Amino acid sequence: MTLNERIKAIEDELQLLDSQGRSLFPEINARLKNLEEEHTNLLTLVAKNRQVLAMSWESLSIVSAPYASDRPVGPKRFLNLLIAGILGLLLGVLLALFKHYLEQPPESHATQK
Repeated sequence: MTLNERIKAIEDELQLLDSQGRSLFPEINARLKNLEEEHTNLLTLVAKNRQVLAMSWESLSIVSAPYASDRPVGPKRFLNLLIAGILGLLLGVLLALFKHYLEQPPESHATQK
């Protein structure tokens, strides 16, 4: 028996064991497939990253220079106070109406007596 024939026989046995193992352990087989897909995706990402890193910085161009704002940046205090005041008034009116509703006896009980 030649060396190539022995290698072929061993490869056939390994394929048979592999197929039997996949059928006996479906959870492990599914996990193996997921890992193989993830490995392929990672290899693709590595290739893309290498392409990006291979680009020279000379290919970048600046559209406009950075600048500082002339006006200060911050919250609009007047608008925030106005919104808070309106919401406070609305909430106060709703609470007053709810209190009045709780204190007033139902009309159906008052007319029956």
